[in-house]
Amino acid sequence: MRIFHGDNILQSRQALVAFLDEQKNAGWTVQRLETKSLSLPLLEQALGSSSLFAENKVVVIEELHSGQKSAAKTALIELVASTPESAETSVVLWEKKAMGVGELKKFPTAKVQVFPASKAMFSWLESWSGSPNPSQLQRQQELLSLALSQDGAEFCLTMAAWQLRRLIEVQATGFANGKPANPKVSVQAKSFTSQQLWKRHEKLTRLDINNKTSQLMLDLPRELALWQLER
Repeated sequence: MRIFHGDNILQSRQALVAFLDEQKNAGWTVQRLETKSLSLPLLEQALGSSSLFAENKVVVIEELHSGQKSAAKTALIELVASTPESAETSVVLWEKKAMGVGELKKFPTAKVQVFPASKAMFSWLESWSGSPNPSQLQRQQELLSLALSQDGAEFCLTMAAWQLRRLIEVQATGFANGKPANPKVSVQAKSFTSQQLWKRHEKLTRLDINNKTSQLMLDLPRELALWQLER
């Protein structure tokens, strides 16, 4: 079994794709299962061998530990954890977040690869404020440069969008992802006006679209630096 997890989705996806390409080149087939539509019978069928002449296959299950917990999802996790891998079936779990220690303990023999965001990334996101002075702006640019060098421009763009959505939610409701926001995030959200947050969100969305459609005027790192300076 293999587990790819962590906040750095871009790196974990790249590692997953590289691994699956290796398996395909070795003659294995790949079967992908969507957790949202996954049932116990379907999972049992995927994990089992239908005949003596079954193909070697890799069963990929994405986001099994994401979203709301439920009895059905717990049953799926328990089935994966309790089913020994056969010679012709290998299981791969991919998670878009970091799995907890308790979650990982259910898979003691799995080869685990974790892809965390750097400390520089979170320092950069936490440095944002609605009315930064010149020294704070300079510090923000320095932290962005560090995050770019350690995590890459694409992931910086993804995390910037995540942080903006979180600040907008906290400012409007006092909650983040359905839970009371921690005081540090609340203070940061209150340093912005609602108009500032939505304006930054709109510009970042436009930047994301231009990046995906190859319409950026500059390279993505410099576009992010300019976006950060705009008010």
